[in-house]
Amino acid sequence: VFVNGYAGAILGTRRGTTLINRIHQIHTHLLAGKAGEAIMDAAGVVMLFLVVSGVILWWKYKKVSIKWNVSLFRAMFDIHNATGILSALFLLLLSLTSIGIAFENPIARWTYKATGTKPIPRSLPSTPREGAAPIDPDAVIRIAKTAEPGAAPLSIDYPEDSKDSYNARMRFPEDRTPGGRSWVSIDQYSGKVLVAQNSRTAPLAVRASLMNRQIHTGDVFGTPSRIVMSASSLLVVLQAFSGVVM
Repeated sequence: VFVNGYAGAILGTRRGTTLINRIHQIHTHLLAGKAGEAIMDAAGVVMLFLVVSGVILWWKYKKVSIKWNVSLFRAMFDIHNATGILSALFLLLLSLTSIGIAFENPIARWTYKATGTKPIPRSLPSTPREGAAPIDPDAVIRIAKTAEPGAAPLSIDYPEDSKDSYNARMRFPEDRTPGGRSWVSIDQYSGKVLVAQNSRTAPLAVRASLMNRQIHTGDVFGTPSRIVMSASSLLVVLQAFSGVVM
């Protein structure tokens, strides 16, 4: 439910999964759970092999131009070669980062061990106080902004029971992902900060994972890099089509 923050009027509602969310689920696991996720993980490895082998094959001809007044096979051959080499670097980044996402957990475990660090818990329990009422959301926002100066509050997870805590999700200006990667867990009674993660000072495993995902989605440099990654992804479709025709 979307509510006007000043007048309290309901501006609209939304129920269920949006089209963009559905597309994201297709991209990550083909709407097929763990089996679909395994297929997409394998696809990243296959894509890496195709990019590397494609560059090796291109090197023999070094073609970046397309002739149109030729046979269908020759035209598709030129299209396949030209689009392949023009997008090769970006597709290499896409495939490598997708493999990084697929094996994110084992890579993170190794990184924590190698750097002598530990993952920061997302939340810690509140300490119940007899007769005490939970603090209000406005207080949670003020506490979170003080705990993470320079970060904008995005959302608050409310305590689900008497021992749960508030969890405020935060985002720094350089955090280009919509959800933000910093958070503050706050005792629902005392307002004490129980645990916090700052994307600027988080353990190396976290920062490496965030950078990997930003490169994969093209968020790393904002709109220009998103355009480049999107265009490269579209060229994959053209390469697949030309490959089938050939």
